[in-house]
Amino acid sequence: MSFWSSIKTAVKKVWRAVKAVVPLVVRAVVGLIMRVIHIVASLVDLLHSFEKTMTIQVFILRDARNQGVIAEADIEPTLAKTKKIFKDKFNVAIKAYGKPMVQTLSWPAPVAALDVDCDAAAYSHEFGGAGEYFADHLAGWVGIPISLAFPVTVYVVRTSRHCTCW
Repeated sequence: MSFWSSIKTAVKKVWRAVKAVVPLVVRAVVGLIMRVIHIVASLVDLLHSFEKTMTIQVFILRDARNQGVIAEADIEPTLAKTKKIFKDKFNVAIKAYGKPMVQTLSWPAPVAALDVDCDAAAYSHEFGGAGEYFADHLAGWVGIPISLAFPVTVYVVRTSRHCTCW
């Protein structure tokens, strides 16, 4: 047997070995990937089953007559519906940050904060009187952050213009 024919025979043996091993490796890798996907999906499902909490504080603004824009009791049906939606859809329990959860702020709010825009104009108000007022009345802030988990602050305003989501 010549040198080249012995190399050709060796290459054929290697090729047959590769052809036999590659499908086994592919099946093993695909099986491993499928198991990892199954584990991740199970973890996501498990995490979804745990109840999560969201802490909120609702502030009702006062107008120039020093009256709340809505009575605190009138907000309860909306708050109950919001709690139900978050619980049913996302398994999130809404908890109160302050006692009570719904409070009317002590001082009249500026007109810019009472009547807010929901469209692109809202961005410009962010740096004006409305944004400043809302930033000064955030729940959970007392000059320095005292927690890594802050409540969601909800403001009840007199009017919201250009809102298409309601």
